[in-house]
Amino acid sequence: MAETRDVNTTNFLLNLKNDFLFILEFLKNPIQNISHLPHWTWKKSVLINIIISVAAGTLNGLIPPNIYNIAFGIIFMPLITFLLTHILSGFFYYYFQVFEKRTVDFLNLLKMVVLANVPFLILHSLTSLLPPLTLIGLAFSALLLIVGLTESFSLDRKRAIKLVSVLYVMVFVVWLWEKIDTRKLSRTFSAPYEQIQ
Repeated sequence: MAETRDVNTTNFLLNLKNDFLFILEFLKNPIQNISHLPHWTWKKSVLINIIISVAAGTLNGLIPPNIYNIAFGIIFMPLITFLLTHILSGFFYYYFQVFEKRTVDFLNLLKMVVLANVPFLILHSLTSLLPPLTLIGLAFSALLLIVGLTESFSLDRKRAIKLVSVLYVMVFVVWLWEKIDTRKLSRTFSAPYEQIQ
């Protein structure tokens, strides 16, 4: 029984290593490789997404070292990433059903979104040094989504550009609002007590 468990663990780790080698290969030419979706199961897609988001979130907390940011990266970053990738995949899934009048494979959409999200997560890990890297990462992910939607799901290029551009603008507005709101909050807490009253 223990031998079977050891063999299963070894196979699992070997497969996981191969999957991360695939991601490294994907990162060498992501625009070309986004149309070649891996043969991942649902569980593997979620697991890889979580591992990458934990690594990116933790690295973000380490530059510069901040225990709260590290905890956020380990606990909340994977949860947020999991929810957002599934929401975005669901959005595309229903877009195809409603506007394109066809059904596409949800798992393939999820794999495409997870892969397109990898460059964003890598750049996100450095945003404490330069906050606009978030927008550059999002722009690159948006480009990958456009290519993936046109190449893997045969969506018209103009419609893909419009669809992803609307999503990008929405995210940009939220990011900008969050930055302005954070600065206001920071000024409020840094003001002397007399000024607050």
